[in-house]
Amino acid sequence: MKTTLLYMFVFLATSLSAMSDTLSVQSWLVSQPQIVKKPIFSDTKNTQNETFKNADLLKYDNFDIQSITPKENELFNQTGVWSVKILTDNTLNIVNSDTSEIGVNYVGTYIWVERWMKLKLEIKSPQMIRAWLDDSEIGTKQTSESNIEKQGKISKELKLERGKHKLMIKTLHFPSDSCQWSISASVIIDSTVASENIRIETDPTDRKNISHIMHGTRCSGVKLSPDAKYYSISYRITKPGGENPESWTEIKRTNDDNLIFSFQHSRISQLQWLPKSNRLSYIVNVGKDKHMYVFDVEKLTSERLFVETKDMGWCTWSPDESYVIYNITEKDDFTYTTTKRVDGMSDRLSGYRDRSFIHKFDIKTLSKERLTFGNQSTYVSDISPDSRYLAVSTSYRDYTERPYSKQQVYIVDLKTLTVDTLWTDKRWSVSVSFSPDGKKLLCAGGPSAFGEIGENIGEYKIANNYDTQLYIYDIVTKTVDPITKDFNPSVDNAIWSSADNNIYISTTDKDSKRIYKYEVKKNKFVPITQKNEYVTGLDMASKATVISYKSSKTNLYGSYRILDLKSNKLKIVEELEKQNYKNVELGEVRDWNFVSSQGVEISGRYYLPVGFDTTKKYPVIVYYYGGTTPVGRTFGGRYPFNLWAGAGYIVYVLQPSGATGFGQEFSAAHVNNWGITVADEIIEGTKKFLAEHSFADEKHVGCIGASYGGFMTMLLTTRTDIFAAAISHAGISSISSYWGVGNWGYAYSAEATADSYPWNAKDLYVDQSPLFNADKVTTPLLLLTGDSDTNVPPGESIQLYTALKILGKEVELVTVKDEDHHIFGYKNRIEWHNTIMAWWDKYLKNQEDWWNELYPTKNY
Repeated sequence: MKTTLLYMFVFLATSLSAMSDTLSVQSWLVSQPQIVKKPIFSDTKNTQNETFKNADLLKYDNFDIQSITPKENELFNQTGVWSVKILTDNTLNIVNSDTSEIGVNYVGTYIWVERWMKLKLEIKSPQMIRAWLDDSEIGTKQTSESNIEKQGKISKELKLERGKHKLMIKTLHFPSDSCQWSISASVIIDSTVASENIRIETDPTDRKNISHIMHGTRCSGVKLSPDAKYYSISYRITKPGGENPESWTEIKRTNDDNLIFSFQHSRISQLQWLPKSNRLSYIVNVGKDKHMYVFDVEKLTSERLFVETKDMGWCTWSPDESYVIYNITEKDDFTYTTTKRVDGMSDRLSGYRDRSFIHKFDIKTLSKERLTFGNQSTYVSDISPDSRYLAVSTSYRDYTERPYSKQQVYIVDLKTLTVDTLWTDKRWSVSVSFSPDGKKLLCAGGPSAFGEIGENIGEYKIANNYDTQLYIYDIVTKTVDPITKDFNPSVDNAIWSSADNNIYISTTDKDSKRIYKYEVKKNKFVPITQKNEYVTGLDMASKATVISYKSSKTNLYGSYRILDLKSNKLKIVEELEKQNYKNVELGEVRDWNFVSSQGVEISGRYYLPVGFDTTKKYPVIVYYYGGTTPVGRTFGGRYPFNLWAGAGYIVYVLQPSGATGFGQEFSAAHVNNWGITVADEIIEGTKKFLAEHSFADEKHVGCIGASYGGFMTMLLTTRTDIFAAAISHAGISSISSYWGVGNWGYAYSAEATADSYPWNAKDLYVDQSPLFNADKVTTPLLLLTGDSDTNVPPGESIQLYTALKILGKEVELVTVKDEDHHIFGYKNRIEWHNTIMAWWDKYLKNQEDWWNELYPTKNY
């Protein structure tokens, strides 16, 4: 009997030990203890008939925990630095130099976990303590004990995602405390998770995570004054929790970045520089009225120009600042109560029945004038340099010929209100702006905008008109010069400078975004920014050769810059991301291209995990878009490759045929292909990548894409079994249903399936649709969609989900509440991101805990 009891005791002890492991915290970051005092009148009872208690000092926030990132030897509270304490036992003793006063101290450490896990955190102290993890309060102990053996504790069950987690503790010591001022902490982990997956550190260095993307203060744009003496810079701040984000604009002086004025806490819109003076205009909403003001930067004075009682929209200034042009929207009186006769496909779009017309406000006479009327909206494209003429455009629907609308452009003489027609019934519309002398127009449009004169598509029959080109149109002779016909980058934005008569172009250049100068007299393109930069937000001073823009790279956060093109002097005016990422370590990014079996060079790059080891095997994520735009070398984005790499994955990004930025012939491959060539290139590229990189785990490869890329994911799963898991966000499962039901389906297909329709191209609309090949799917597939997506309706994911469930395939469908094509809501964005990461962990790392926590199986 004794032997049996002994065996039972040994078995139970062993079982309990196997159930959990305890890791004591033996390294701390410790600040200098400070004296804290109770407020005056603390003995006086308040309105609740209570005096101030010791615990009230604990509850009071002496510092913003979110702003504290403890790091050895860095200053804290302007009175001391953080010091590292390595314990020989499990208790941190705090030295209090003055025990006659109340002392407060902050200590911290970092918990690193290699994978998603559950754990229990225990913090013990005979003093009062309050604890936060990742800036969220996790517990408070409001008692003090005189016996160390009976010290109280904070105990908290936690669920931690992979990465580093900041633990902060506030502790108070009172003169009446008899025990040594001390803290101890331990982490209890489930034995199903190996203890090497967790460690305690004092180094805050982390990997990129969703908090770095969602939180902090960021710059959203820089605009230059006419002479570039000043600039406006816009900010947005989002705090953890997402409540009450704030946006505002500041005015600074360029030569020293000195703050001149801040519009913070001002509810204004349409802030813009006037064309020739250092003044800005803006709109203030007062009830339903719109008040326009002008702010003088030199005098720091503001003046109201006029009040518009109608639905005023976009506005712009004449070059001589003598008048303001603006649009007023006239709402249609139809109310959808019971039935609605749909007036064409566009009538499904919100606001289609409304019309917008041009109005003018004269500064000298303080009078308003309506300039346009009719049954179609009219828009001002530009104002001539002498302020006399408007370039005005309108369009109408024509469903009998793609792209299903036709454009008219007119020159309006404001002195006589006479109209000169430049063109009518143009199939592919263009945007226009005047040359500095007013004699020509700079036109931006597709290769087919002016017929074949702008096309350079080799043996392809139809150009991809999403590949934007530039043309110079002579107003008098009506001749057209296709200046970018032999220029491979696609045009994003262009400014014809009056300061030097050159054209400055923001482009998509392969997978980069780059600024070029087009020297009009020499017919020559000159690069301004570097080859692998990702440059956005181009702005130019109207009276100087100075530009501003945002620059980032694959592994370098964005910074806003001002470049004097004459002196070639470059200055960084804002890089707020530097603070956000100062403790973030990123892996290496390498380029990797291959030549397809069809002889086409497909460019790509891959992201390596931090601490990459060539002797190890890493799971791989393959990302693509596959549509008309390349996957840019951006630092951030909704699909953050360096974040995925930081989670222990190799991320391979490739640019298949059909994308813009590589030349018209390359982009024309998109037309009437709908993914077949792209799918084959992705499969071929993935196989070659795995064969050439021994550290890539060929058994754990996932693929992901969104929108057209989501369609590519669906299509890939019907054509290959090389992927262990796949994710499709807002994918298209049936080309014909997307063509007919998606709000932009038929319009997008005007290019993607030019002159091909469900009734004359069943091989494309049916045979290439994933839905009609669902029986071939063998890869576990996650379908994601916003439940209010009007671009690619949720039904595209739902119908493939239905098919795969009936076929007994491994598939999950996750819808995101109240979201359209992109996921913008704060909480929704985080949950959507976590869903993606948990899916990867489940199938590419064989770690299903996170997925099961997010979506537990229930017995419905």
